[in-house]
Amino acid sequence: MTVVAKLDGVSCISPAEGLRRRLGLFILVWMTCSPVLTTTCRAQCSFARSSSSVAVTYAFEPIVTDGKLIIHVRVKLQGGRKGTADLELPSDWAGEAHLESEVTNLKALSTDTVILDTARPNIKKLRFPPNQVAVVSYDLVKEWSGRAL
Repeated sequence: MTVVAKLDGVSCISPAEGLRRRLGLFILVWMTCSPVLTTTCRAQCSFARSSSSVAVTYAFEPIVTDGKLIIHVRVKLQGGRKGTADLELPSDWAGEAHLESEVTNLKALSTDTVILDTARPNIKKLRFPPNQVAVVSYDLVKEWSGRAL
């Protein structure tokens, strides 16, 4: 397990690592559901609290627009005392690297949550009221010519 995010000094799994772990299963479910169902197919992953007491939930929604696959990702985490967290956005998957530009529409959805840039384009600093839930969303857009996974 790659631990790259820190919340109030406590290491936790990053959204990028969570996405890597679940994207394959999600795409399989999506590919199975989409030809059969006319409604939207969605998935959600919640991680149990560990000794770090940080709870993180990911929700994925596939969208196909003009033949292009877009996966809308919603990340929800329980903030700690300091009201800060490092968020790692996906920058490599499916054998491709440096895909930071394919993460679009990054937004803070929770009240008083601010997203700040860092020296690394795929790492963002979140600031939010102490001990509050922080929610952010972004879209993953498949722009490369290879496979999706």
